[in-house]
Amino acid sequence: MKQSILFLIMLVFLSTNLYAEELHYHKEMWCLKPDGTPNGRTEENNGVIDIFDSYGGSSTDEYRTQSLQAVFKAKAEYYGIPAQIPSKETEYDSEKISGTVVVDPVSPNQIYMSTWQDGGDNQILMTYNPATKTTRVTTCMALP
Repeated sequence: MKQSILFLIMLVFLSTNLYAEELHYHKEMWCLKPDGTPNGRTEENNGVIDIFDSYGGSSTDEYRTQSLQAVFKAKAEYYGIPAQIPSKETEYDSEKISGTVVVDPVSPNQIYMSTWQDGGDNQILMTYNPATKTTRVTTCMALP
């Protein structure tokens, strides 16, 4: 009995501490390796990590002390889409960019966004870590 309770406590501890890094990957996020680390040369600039790949792409990785909803709302306002996180993958015609925005709520703690427009396309992954109350925002930017 004690062993099963100890096992359950250990399982809960491990799952709550490892979930954010395990979640911080998406098959479309070419600027990240599968382990969530930047895929390319990096430089830190005022708390934002710039990622430079071998193809000339320039991406960013940063941690914000905001909730997932607050970060999503700011992105939604920038792209001219509704600020409410949808319950399933949804495509929007943007009011502020000439293009489309797809929002995919991967889990309660992670949102994937992709944008297509004349100036290129972006993949944005937002992952909230409740233990640190920070949201990691990675943007992979591909130029035409």
